[in-house]
Amino acid sequence: MTASDRDSLRRRVAEALRAAIPADRARLAAFVEGRDECALTVFELDSLGLMEFCVALELSTGVALSPEDIQLAGSLAGVAEVLAKQS
Repeated sequence: MTASDRDSLRRRVAEALRAAIPADRARLAAFVEGRDECALTVFELDSLGLMEFCVALELSTGVALSPEDIQLAGSLAGVAEVLAKQS
C-alpha cells in the first residue's frame, strides 16, 4: 500500500466516523494527517454509533467490519490498518 493509499484510507475512516457521530473536526484532521492515532474511547461511541460507523465504513470501502472488529482495533489508526489488510 502506497502512502497515497494510506492517506486516502485515513480520510475515508475519518469521514465514516463523522457520518456516524458528531466528531471533533480538529482531532479527525490530526488523524488524517498522521499526527494522532485517535483512540476510540475519545469519541464515546455507543452501540448505535458504533454500528453506524461500521455501515459507513462498509459503504465507503466495501469492507465489512463488525463492531467487535472496530473495538479490537482500539483506535482510528487501528481501524485503518484492519481495513488495509482486508482490502
